[in-house]
Amino acid sequence: MKNWGGRQLLVLGLTSAALLGACRQEAGPISAVSPVELYDQMCIRCHGANGKGDPTIAQTMPVKDLTSPEVKEIGAERLGQIIMAGQNQMPAFGNALTPRKIQALVGYILKLGENK
Repeated sequence: MKNWGGRQLLVLGLTSAALLGACRQEAGPISAVSPVELYDQMCIRCHGANGKGDPTIAQTMPVKDLTSPEVKEIGAERLGQIIMAGQNQMPAFGNALTPRKIQALVGYILKLGENK
């Protein structure tokens, strides 16, 4: 019997959720996922264009600097969970984003700030 790690279970769970969703809905055309567009639509309002956090929003609530080592150490699996379910004052996006889009967004977030 194979010992499944956390990352494999997340991928399996996200894939299963996507397949279940596809069975309940009529599948639309396959389109490329643009992580930049997703970030602009879902994250930029609070986290800012560079991921460091919008200073105005940060005056009223804590906003994570997505370029910080702390966020990078969270890792892809946990970031995906946070985006899906929300955390503290961050809303959940699991109903608005497909698992594929969450995965693309996580990859984009983990690369923010690399070109400092």
